[in-house]
Amino acid sequence: LLLLILLTLCERVQPGANIHNLADAFWYSIVTLTTVGYGDYYPVSAGGRLISLIFILMSAGLAAAVILAALSTVRGRLIPFLRLQSLRGKNCCLFSELNEESAALALDIAAQEPDARFLFFGVGEEAAHPYELPHAHTYLFSQHIAEAAGTVAGENGSTRVFMISDSISANLTGAQDLHTLPVEIFCRGPETVAAPGVRFFDTPECCARMYWNRYPLSADEHRIILIGDGRIAQALFSEAVFVNCRLPFAVDTYHLFGDWEKYGKLHRNLPQIFAMPSSGMRADPASEAAPAAGEPTAAPAAPDAYDTPACAIRDTLVFHENEWYDEPDLFETQADRIIFCGDDASENAENTRLLARYFASSATIYTAAPEAALRGTKAISFGDVKELFTKEQVIRNKLDARAAALNEIYRTSVGGASSVWEELPPFLKASNRAAADHMITKLRILLPEKQPLVPDAKTCAEAAAVYEAAADKEPYRRNEHERWSRFLLMNNWRFGEKKDVVLRTHPFLTDYCLLPEKIRALDDSAWLQIGQLHEKMEDPS
Repeated sequence: LLLLILLTLCERVQPGANIHNLADAFWYSIVTLTTVGYGDYYPVSAGGRLISLIFILMSAGLAAAVILAALSTVRGRLIPFLRLQSLRGKNCCLFSELNEESAALALDIAAQEPDARFLFFGVGEEAAHPYELPHAHTYLFSQHIAEAAGTVAGENGSTRVFMISDSISANLTGAQDLHTLPVEIFCRGPETVAAPGVRFFDTPECCARMYWNRYPLSADEHRIILIGDGRIAQALFSEAVFVNCRLPFAVDTYHLFGDWEKYGKLHRNLPQIFAMPSSGMRADPASEAAPAAGEPTAAPAAPDAYDTPACAIRDTLVFHENEWYDEPDLFETQADRIIFCGDDASENAENTRLLARYFASSATIYTAAPEAALRGTKAISFGDVKELFTKEQVIRNKLDARAAALNEIYRTSVGGASSVWEELPPFLKASNRAAADHMITKLRILLPEKQPLVPDAKTCAEAAAVYEAAADKEPYRRNEHERWSRFLLMNNWRFGEKKDVVLRTHPFLTDYCLLPEKIRALDDSAWLQIGQLHEKMEDPS
């Protein structure tokens, strides 16, 4: 505008000039900048010609800018848009970013679904990366996943979106932005909020579930040592509280090394679940035989709290404030299983090597570190990204199918008075998953001689027959009550005269021996579900 004003001022006073006002100057600039050059307007003054020279030189830059803008639009927006349109309605997996976890998950899905397409966002098509990706049907997009999910999503529900970054808050925000689309949304992070249409997967939880499913406690393992205090260690122990509940058939002791102070304060009911040395109870009852089923070891107390004297022995929990290598006798003569489970894989590997070098331990050792880092030791590796980020671990079709089937069996038993699986709040979904995870423990209790144990329809039928033939159901009932109570107590529920979800109180959250016979019999249903479970599921596995 400044150049146009100057051009007009220079030309309007010159004899023979044909640029008299801003409109003439504007028309002349457009014709010049676009290199059309009609010649109907032209400057005659020296100042006007100098300004005209600027317009002439600017024309090349303008042309280049227009061309580059057009190319950028075609390459950055149009081509990706057309590519996304071509994928609409196909079996597509969209990942919010390209990282080690998303690459591992894509490879596992590709091995099972050859027709799947994999779309990674936030990374340019030509960007260098160190990850192995599926060889076919893989696309990289620089734009944000939210811009593209609506384009790809088809009406047949074949589109899966994985919010898989390290930022849990960013994943949840992105998932909530997409929940109105006809897609399946999987959000990396703990399921702490109710998010309609969103399924969560938490990395430490996946690690813990995978570990105890793959390496369950044997009949001879009773003293378990966990070395580490991060998210993986806490998830492993939390899962063990439910999955490894074997009372009164077996008594276990857990030794935890590390800083567990915060965990203990958040899970303030631990003294009601475990015997703990700090409370003056024996440190290691695992070496003592469990009492006969239903036989109390102390007189029942008033049924107004869970932490009254127990009617049977409990598992034991020992917190160690010192370093693990300060207690050689524990590792060399007492431990049945040792788990190095800190969040730092290199530190876990180093501790494993120190144990192998300086301790004579016959315990089975598991280490959360890559297998290559454990060469030369007898430790078993677990927790690798390729183990954790698999289709089953993340999507959890089989686990959720078992949990949903258990919920449906319960709904049938109460005449449909409870909610269907899709409408359950996060807490009740987690409760059903915990019950489904414990099924393998129930099978091992019923079929102790059958190893290895495959939880298929035939095995479940055999286990159901053993349970139905048992004359004394009390040990089984107590086991299920203990497992159920542990889940509530770990979520800070307490005894109350009536069930209150807000106050987290429940009238049955008391010691088993204090329950009326009518209430004890309700725990039969958990064992009867073993035979009913596979009848509810299309896939027996």
